[in-house]
Amino acid sequence: PERPPHKLVFYGDSNLAGYSLEHEQNQSGQNLRGSYNGYAGIVSRMLNAEYSNISRSGASINTLHASYDRIDWYTPGSLWNFSNFQPHAVVINIGANDVGRPKKKIKKDYHALLDDMRASYPDAYIMLYNAWGWDYKEPANYIHEVIAERVDDGETNMSFAIFPWLFEQWHGCEYDHSGMAHLLADHLVSVLDSEGDNWTPAAADVMTGYGIDGNVANGGFEEIAPFGGYGWRYYTDTGVSRERATEVRGAYQGEHYLQLSNSAAVHQPNPVMEGETFAVTVQMRGANGGEKVDITMDFRDQKMWTDPLESTTKTHDLTDDWQEFDMCATAPTGTAKPVFHTRLTFQAGAGSKVDIDNVFMLTVEECDDLGGQSCGQDGDSCISGGDCCSGSCSKGKPSRRVCLP
Repeated sequence: PERPPHKLVFYGDSNLAGYSLEHEQNQSGQNLRGSYNGYAGIVSRMLNAEYSNISRSGASINTLHASYDRIDWYTPGSLWNFSNFQPHAVVINIGANDVGRPKKKIKKDYHALLDDMRASYPDAYIMLYNAWGWDYKEPANYIHEVIAERVDDGETNMSFAIFPWLFEQWHGCEYDHSGMAHLLADHLVSVLDSEGDNWTPAAADVMTGYGIDGNVANGGFEEIAPFGGYGWRYYTDTGVSRERATEVRGAYQGEHYLQLSNSAAVHQPNPVMEGETFAVTVQMRGANGGEKVDITMDFRDQKMWTDPLESTTKTHDLTDDWQEFDMCATAPTGTAKPVFHTRLTFQAGAGSKVDIDNVFMLTVEECDDLGGQSCGQDGDSCISGGDCCSGSCSKGKPSRRVCLP
């Protein structure tokens, strides 16, 4: 096939290397690793770019620096000729395995690596791409300082971007990588000269597990990643299933819904700042009626995999028909550790079987706004503290419909 017009190069550690890419619970099997549906591959296809991905699990800034110019990671004499592939941009996702070392030394190592990267790629745009959300001293907290120092020294073709680590203490799987790819595509398009170069991103070929503008991802459970995941995490898949509608058992909307049985639970995290208020609406039903389900909204600090700073749970009794349920919570302020994330969890009661569909989570001014504002159409309303939203509305049986901003 014709070679793409753009070129990208990626350097990184286990996340970029696709560790557990095709499994939602951090499994290490070789058959569960990959690059094609990692974010390097996804964003390169979005931007019509040929790419190289040089990454290895466990790599630190220094071990990457020692091996980045080799054809084979473990063979010092196998040096790569950089003139063979000069990219438009270089993306470096490294530093997670340096946590615990002094910040001053880590920054020094970043500068040494970037010095050699610039020598190897004299004309390329170079960026650091790191995540926050898993450790209090992660490099994402200060890579902006590294870039600012280089800009002060005269560097004009360099930047950084941050993505949220939305997969607890685990590595990202395909739909997480798609979220990273979307954020990276936006950044690259914003910094690369697009005049005549057509850097406008195409649609991704893998669904994203990252919510947008405060909403959850895949709240209708209609999308699915190539390996089978659909954007909602679980600690065990026992009792968790994405169901296809039948004539007997229809979805609330679309062709799919989520089913939880006997205390099974799913959750989805999203970024949030202290003081923000979130409203959730969801359609739920029980297999026979009388089943119970818990909805939990909690708020967590930078180590998102630790205990929440604050948590609110509501238990609902279900009928065997779809019903709409609402919930609202506000992120705490003035906590010892600042708020970084919220996590929305659905859990079936013991012995219950529940169906879930059409989940929305929106930012509101205050929880009193959850009652909805008239949108000028029969049966429509908007979860908003102000004027009615102008976007599309979800369709369904209840008299009230939730408008998407």
